[in-house]
Amino acid sequence: MGISGSVHKPLHNARARACSLAKVDGLWHNDVSRNLMSVEQTIREKLACAFAPARLVVINESHLHAGHRDAPGTGESHFRVVIVSAQFAGKSRLERHRLVNATLAGELAGKVHALALQTYAPGETGA
Repeated sequence: MGISGSVHKPLHNARARACSLAKVDGLWHNDVSRNLMSVEQTIREKLACAFAPARLVVINESHLHAGHRDAPGTGESHFRVVIVSAQFAGKSRLERHRLVNATLAGELAGKVHALALQTYAPGETGA
């Protein structure tokens, strides 16, 4: 085995662990990318996968709430989402919001304190 074999073996094991892929919400991520992904990016990816939107805007508004009593101070707690998806056609605003909230349930139960939603079907005013 020699010196080179023992030096490369731990590096190989670390590389193998870092490159182990897992499917999260239809996308492939390794352990490193999942841990480094921002809340904003997580919201964007989950909504993109769930709704195949024609338009998706995710705005981090946490800086507008810095210092407020209930603001956690993480810099990633308050978001505004504008989403246009054919899946919203024929659904009420309440039904649309419930679909988005269900998709983001993990984030809403943890890191996200507030989520403002503007949900549209293609062709609606505001879309």
